[in-house]
Formats: sequence, C-alpha cells, structure tokens
Amino acid sequence: MPDAAWWAQLLLVAAAAHTGLETVVHLVVYPALARVSGSDDGLAGHQDHMRRMSVAVAPVYGLLAVASVGMAAVDPSPWSLAALGLVLATFAVTALAAVPAHEAVLRAAAADRPRLHRRLARADLARLVLSVVLLGVAWALAR
Repeated sequence: MPDAAWWAQLLLVAAAAHTGLETVVHLVVYPALARVSGSDDGLAGHQDHMRRMSVAVAPVYGLLAVASVGMAAVDPSPWSLAALGLVLATFAVTALAAVPAHEAVLRAAAADRPRLHRRLARADLARLVLSVVLLGVAWALAR
C-alpha cells in the first residue's frame, strides 16, 4: 500500500483539479446559464450542461473520494480527517443543494428560473469555498 506521502500528493492533485473545476463553473458556466435561463434555449442549454458536466465532475469527485479516504486510512491525523470531512461536505452540498437546484430549474417556469439560478450559485459558492480550504489542507499534508 502506498505511504502517507504518496496519498498526500494524490490528494493535492485531486484538490487542485477540484478547485480549478469549481472556479470555472462558478465564474464562467453558472453566470452564463443564469443569463439565458428565461429562454427555451437557456433551458436546453441547462439540460446540456447537466449531461456534459457529469463527464468532468465524476472523475474529479472520484479522485477526491479515493485520495481523501486513502489519506485518512494511512494517516488518521487531524489534517487528514479534516480533508476527508471537507470532501464529504462537498459531496453533501452537491447532493443536497446543487442537484436539487438543477432539477428545480428544469421544472420551473421561465419567470422562476433566475431565483433558482441564484440558489444554485449559492450552493456552488459553498463548493468553491470548500475546494479552496481543501486545497490548503492538502497542501499542508503534502509538505
């Protein structure tokens, strides 16, 4: 089994990939979706976004899961457990806030979509903050 240094490096790579993904989604993708949310094209674009983003999100989330669990297993220190907690919090925000907000956008009338996009943006801001904090923890573990 790889040692703690190996797992720390993997966690750092996963955290960096996650922060990069979240930054692009939060600063580029969600504002663009919100801008066109009231139109039929915007709704089709939102559906397309959900389908395509799973291709980008699944490997990053998978890597986060493997790296954080591996790190906590070989080194159950407070930093490692904090990293695992941050990953679990990210998954919880995704499952309990972001996914339901995406689904609500698809079901909502055009007039309600801007409010739902704001809800989605708040959930995504939470994920972005979690990813930055995780990146700091992963960097500390990898030193």
